[in-house]
Amino acid sequence: MVSRPDQPQRGPPATVGGPIEPVRILHATDLHANEGWLRWLKDISRSYDLLCLTGDLLDARVDQSPEAQADRVASCLGAIGTPMALCSGNHDFLDGSGSGWLQSLRGPTTWLDGDAFEFMGVRIRCFGWCEPLEAAGAADIWLVHCPPDRALTGTTKGGSDMGDSELGSLCRQGLGPRLALSGHVHEPVGSVARIGQTLSVNPGCHSSRATPRFAEIEWADSQLGFPIIRCHL
Repeated sequence: MVSRPDQPQRGPPATVGGPIEPVRILHATDLHANEGWLRWLKDISRSYDLLCLTGDLLDARVDQSPEAQADRVASCLGAIGTPMALCSGNHDFLDGSGSGWLQSLRGPTTWLDGDAFEFMGVRIRCFGWCEPLEAAGAADIWLVHCPPDRALTGTTKGGSDMGDSELGSLCRQGLGPRLALSGHVHEPVGSVARIGQTLSVNPGCHSSRATPRFAEIEWADSQLGFPIIRCHL
């Protein structure tokens, strides 16, 4: 399971105005510097309102330096025209600068670690790796790299619980977000799990695929019910 050190508090929230209408979200995770996947996302994301990427954009397991990876990934992501929300994962930290390389991507329609914003009537927050969590409003969507503990989305097919105990505790108390978008576990037992009022979504990843695994999310009313989720595995 994942435990969290103390971290600085987030800055003030940002708001993007717009009418409340169905929101179409593309969620992918653990891209691990795969340029083919990133190019594919650039093309397909044009059909969605918002692209959500939940961490491990880099790959600490390969020989290429993380700095070189960060340059390539930032260039690919910077070419995506669709509004985009990102959170960092455990692979996304460079020696000496942490996940600061992501800050070059921040813009009017690109949100990163620590950001809270409203998009087409839906409240969304991006939590960096091991950033402290707090009780959510019922309509929130959270981007947080690690899924809740004691959930199918955070459990490997071998039975190991790799989930976040802090997020899991909030969800079991009914204090979690309505929707938690995550990754971290590449081959989870389940891609969608309900914990209290929270739906946890983790499409996972498989390096042998030509395209990344992803989830399509359609939310017609942020105040009522759960969204429609289609996972492409």
